[in-house]
Amino acid sequence: MELKKLSDNFSVSAQISAVSVQEAAENGFTMIINARPDGEEDGQLESNELAQASADSGLAYVHIPVIPGQIDDEHVMAFAEALDASAGPVLGFCRTGTRAVHLWALSSAARQSVAEIIESASEAGYDIADLIPRLEALSDS
Repeated sequence: MELKKLSDNFSVSAQISAVSVQEAAENGFTMIINARPDGEEDGQLESNELAQASADSGLAYVHIPVIPGQIDDEHVMAFAEALDASAGPVLGFCRTGTRAVHLWALSSAARQSVAEIIESASEAGYDIADLIPRLEALSDS
């Protein structure tokens, strides 16, 4: 599992496995947020399997299924609430990590500058320039 750190309390990864869940626990994560809908790809672990693996490893688990390109305000709010409820570092994932990064960025807009969010994402290897107008709107509200 390749982790990419976006903040002190949030890292992202591409699709994870049951073994990755145990690794996350061993690396000090306290919660996993899954941004993939079930059945998106053959061979992908279903949410109930990941929830069980998380419980077995002592991790909280949240499923916020997002269809690529369709992140709405409810998804962002659910993501922010999950981060706020976490007892420590959170690992977010989807197929490539992009949706998890977008959720993190949008949920961070009220607490961080747009420039800081863009820089953190870029340092982790994600280009989120397409989110700038939405990030700016959220940072002004």
